[in-house]
Amino acid sequence: LGVPYLWARLDRKPTKQAEKRYRKFQLNKTSSTEFTWNINDDFRTVPESWIPARGVVQLEGQPQPDENGHIPGWIPVEQESRQYCWHGSAVNYETKVALVMKAHSEQNLLEITTVHLMELLEQTLELVGTHINGNPYASSSTCGI
Repeated sequence: LGVPYLWARLDRKPTKQAEKRYRKFQLNKTSSTEFTWNINDDFRTVPESWIPARGVVQLEGQPQPDENGHIPGWIPVEQESRQYCWHGSAVNYETKVALVMKAHSEQNLLEITTVHLMELLEQTLELVGTHINGNPYASSSTCGI
C-alpha cells in the first residue's frame, strides 16, 4: 500500500454455460423478469489481486455484472508478467517512472517522456504501440527523422 502501481483492465466474464443462459434470456426477455446471476458459479475465476472497477454495483458484498454480463475490474501489472508484457514495458518500478506520450509544451506535437508514477495516480492511460490492438495509431518503433 502507498506505492504507485500500474493496473491493467481485466473484466470478469461469465463461463460459456452462463453466457449461453444469459443470451437465451435476452432473446426471450419479458419486461417483468430479471436475469439472476450466481456470481460464484457463473463467472470465470480471476487472480486474487483483482479488484472491481470503481462504480461497479455491489450486492451483499459481491460485485454485480453490467448489462453486458461482465464485471469490469483491474489487476496490478507485475514487471515480469508475460500476459501483460507490453504494459510492463512502459513502467519501471525500481525508478518509479512510466514512459508516456503527451503534448509537447511549446509546439503542436507529441513527445515521449518519463513521468513519475506519483504524477499518474488515479489516471486512466491508453496503452499504444506497434504490438497493441493492431496499432490503430500507426506507432513506429523507429524514429521518423
